[in-house]
Amino acid sequence: MLVIVHVGTAWALVVGAALFTRSFTTLVDVPLGLEAEDVFTFEVHLPTSRHEDGTSRDAFHTLFQERVGSLASVEAIGATPWLPVKDRYHSWGFGWDPEG
Repeated sequence: MLVIVHVGTAWALVVGAALFTRSFTTLVDVPLGLEAEDVFTFEVHLPTSRHEDGTSRDAFHTLFQERVGSLASVEAIGATPWLPVKDRYHSWGFGWDPEG
C-alpha cells in the first residue's frame, strides 16, 4: 500500500511539473504589446545635496530631456518612474561616477 501511495504521489508531482513547465513556456511567448527594438533606457539618480527640492529636480529633468531630445538620432523621449518589463526595480547593469 505504501509503495502505491509513493508511486501515485510521484506521478502527480511529475504531471504537475510538466503542466507548470508547459504553462510557463506558453506565458513567455505571449506578446507584451509594446515595441522594444531601438529603445535605449537608463536611470538618472540625482544627488540630494545638489537637488534637495522637487523644483530643482523638475528643472534638471526638463533641461535633460530637452538636451537629449535635440540629439540628431533621437526620435522621441520620455520619462517614467518605473519600466514595465524590467526584471527588478532598481537593478543596474553598470555604475558610473562622474566625479570618481
